Amino acid sequence: MSDQIFGKFKDFLDRKLLIDVIFVFKSNSRVVHEVAAHKLVLTASSPVFETMFTGSIPEESRVTMNDPEIDFKNFQAFIQYFYTKKIELNMKNVAQQAYLADKYAVESLGEICSDFFTEKLSGSNVYDILSIAERHRMEDLRSDCLELISTSTEAQKEEVFSKLSHEHVIGVIDNLPLYQANLCEYCGHHHHCRLNVPTSSRAYKLLQTVKNWLRMNTLAENQIPRK
Repeated sequence: MSDQIFGKFKDFLDRKLLIDVIFVFKSNSRVVHEVAAHKLVLTASSPVFETMFTGSIPEESRVTMNDPEIDFKNFQAFIQYFYTKKIELNMKNVAQQAYLADKYAVESLGEICSDFFTEKLSGSNVYDILSIAERHRMEDLRSDCLELISTSTEAQKEEVFSKLSHEHVIGVIDNLPLYQANLCEYCGHHHHCRLNVPTSSRAYKLLQTVKNWLRMNTLAENQIPRK
């Protein structure tokens, strides 16, 4: 549908005209919030809603929201996005909007959330954002996170880096500008580094952090990939 048609439906929504689905939020079995919408707008915007409303057993006109990760205000903003193609994001609501975009397969909103996270990315929040990127399969954002971890002194603080999973450490290694280096050899010969990396360089400091991570996690040498 064109933006003009979506705009007309937004007018209908504001005036409560032709509403044919209401999402219900309950507390202790009591209805506390409702979000109205038009099935046609939702099905045109989300393949998940399309299945819900046009499948062999279509949803009723009242849908009870039972997902504990979805709250009323964020879901309301999510539904409004279908009508306006606009959404106001901040660090308090973006994670849930990313969750909704993934849950209902709304790629355009997912991209908006990914771009927002990229703009806000820093050494202090990179691990939290990395977890969100992986949960919602935001590959570009995940790559940006791993690249930042490879270059950010703040992100490489041992008390934080030590909490990384094996998969995350492998991702960090993959982003090092040393693809031909045998990192296993480096990590297995702490006093005879063969990489000839300047000790003042970021790469050397990151390698030291990775080495300490290996010591703390007692990983076998064959768990580290060879390039």
